[in-house]
Amino acid sequence: ILLLMGIVKDNFNLQKLVVFENTFDKLYKIIDEEGGIQGTIVVQDCLSLISNLLKYNSSNQKFFNETNCLTQLVKLLDQCFDKNISITWNNQRLDNLITTLETCRLFVIKDTQDIEKAQLTIVESGIMLSCLKLVFSLSIPNQIRVISLLTVSDIIRGNNEVQFRFSQVDVPYLDPSLPPNAQKFEEIVPITVALLNWCFNVNSVHCFDTRAAALDTLHAFFKDNTEAKVAFIDDQIYTFNSLNGI
Repeated sequence: ILLLMGIVKDNFNLQKLVVFENTFDKLYKIIDEEGGIQGTIVVQDCLSLISNLLKYNSSNQKFFNETNCLTQLVKLLDQCFDKNISITWNNQRLDNLITTLETCRLFVIKDTQDIEKAQLTIVESGIMLSCLKLVFSLSIPNQIRVISLLTVSDIIRGNNEVQFRFSQVDVPYLDPSLPPNAQKFEEIVPITVALLNWCFNVNSVHCFDTRAAALDTLHAFFKDNTEAKVAFIDDQIYTFNSLNGI
């Protein structure tokens, strides 16, 4: 795996040759045999090779999509919610999950050709929903919340249809500065409200990256979307007037 990583680095033609040997499928089989997100450095090496084969390579990304490999990314992300698995978050498992999320982001890099189509494909594959589950799960470390939010930002940025789907999500509110046993986790709120509260009301210095990522996601939601901006402002005015008896 390490040899392949060295061979394909920054070489478009060799990347294509390697991929057409059914490499993605073989690597995901190794990842599965090694325990997925819970696996060792071998899993991270496989994930890094997949990332190297996809980065800035539209041909390989197209092949990845056409061979239904996006479902493999969803499978890895959703492993965190398997009730039969209890994940203890050591550095290796964090690296495995972060590398998986960074792979998701490769398909929606800014200025990518046909990015709106790529964003919609990512949403329909279930990746955006899995990322949001990571963001608003009690058992997920804040480091993962940050990368998950940045992944969602890339998925929704400037795409009105995807932005609308994002706006329809309601989430159980949690405070990322509090431990799981101190969370109420009962109130269901619109996702934009949850992120706005994180921006303004999470005071812990240890959550600064989380607040910044929440702000970036809101920016991505509003980008090139006048309708969303107006609706959001109207909601804030209504809430302010209600709270102040106006």
